Amino acid sequence: DSSRLKTLKDQNWLALQQQAVLRKADCVSFQLRLQRDSAFLRDLGIMDYSLLLCIERKTATIQGVRNSINLEAAALEGDCDKQQASCRHQVASAHGDLTLHMAIIDYLQQWNCNKRAESLLKSTFKGRPSQLISCVPPDPYFTRFNHFLRTHVFSSSQA
Repeated sequence: DSSRLKTLKDQNWLALQQQAVLRKADCVSFQLRLQRDSAFLRDLGIMDYSLLLCIERKTATIQGVRNSINLEAAALEGDCDKQQASCRHQVASAHGDLTLHMAIIDYLQQWNCNKRAESLLKSTFKGRPSQLISCVPPDPYFTRFNHFLRTHVFSSSQA
């Protein structure tokens, strides 16, 4: 149903008051991966990137077909766990009913004189607090991005 397909920004996500619940090991692994990727961007002086999170609901039929295909492919390679571990940008939810696909996108904006001026103008003339301005230097952007992921996007089950 295409009416249920939505693109949400961070404030929209907060309004939902939901988190993507992952198995603890998957949650830690994904957060570390995203932290390393965003640290790489920070070190290049890049800011204003986003997380693309696609949530795929598995239906019983599709899940059965996928599992069958994955098991056959993994059997050819000889290791089912290796097949799952090789996918860097996807993980199953803690209950297994959802697959989350994620990536950092929109990472082409470098912190430069124009961005410094934009940040100054927004904070000075519009009176916006620095926490609400998207245009901040790479270090605080990195910190804010990862804090948002840890506190609002991902949580872990004890399994």
